[in-house]
This record gives sequence, C-alpha cells and structure tokens, in this order.
Amino acid sequence: MVTDRSGEFARLLAESERYIDAFDRSALTAAPLTGLAILACMDARLDKADTLGLRTGDAHIIRNAGGLVTDDVIRSLIVSQQLLGTNEIVVIQHTGCGLHDVDERDLRERVAAPPE
Repeated sequence: MVTDRSGEFARLLAESERYIDAFDRSALTAAPLTGLAILACMDARLDKADTLGLRTGDAHIIRNAGGLVTDDVIRSLIVSQQLLGTNEIVVIQHTGCGLHDVDERDLRERVAAPPE
C-alpha cells in the first residue's frame, strides 16, 4: 500500500476521485463501440482519442514504446477480437519517435548495469 500522498501522486488520487464521482459511462461494456483496436506509440505528446475523434468506449487503444507489435500486443489483440468483438486493427506510428534512434543492445546493457 502506498502511503505517500504528496506531489504528483496526491494530484492523481484527487483526479481519480473526481472521475469516479462524475462517472456516467456505466452502461458501456468492455467491447468497443466502433469495433476498432488501435496500436500506437506511448509517446505522451500523442492523444490518440483526440487525434482520431474517439470518445470513451469507442476503441481499444494499446500503447507501447514505438507502437511495435510484440507478443503482449498480439495477446491483447486476440482478447480484443476473440472475446470483445473488434474487427479492425489500426497501427499508428509517428515521426520523431524516440525509439527509432535506440539501439536495443545498448538499452539492454544499460538496464542490466548496476546503478551508479
């Protein structure tokens, strides 16, 4: 259990409580209304719902570094299609993605290195 409620964490908790109090989408199901599943980069500058004119409940949005198809993304897409009825997949990548310049071997070594 996290007990530090200072700074950004406190703000997030307050926003979560505000969202719960105002939540009016209980009639929605986990199945997206449009039948879309979207894979996109996790870049914080990109708001996929706003970019595509989507609202809460319209699509499954799966995000990871680079918007890459990984085993976990495939697993999520299987659940999305086989259990929750999506029938289209959209893959969105973007210019200026920080992952495009990353050497995976260097990144693995960095993660494995002891802290300085």
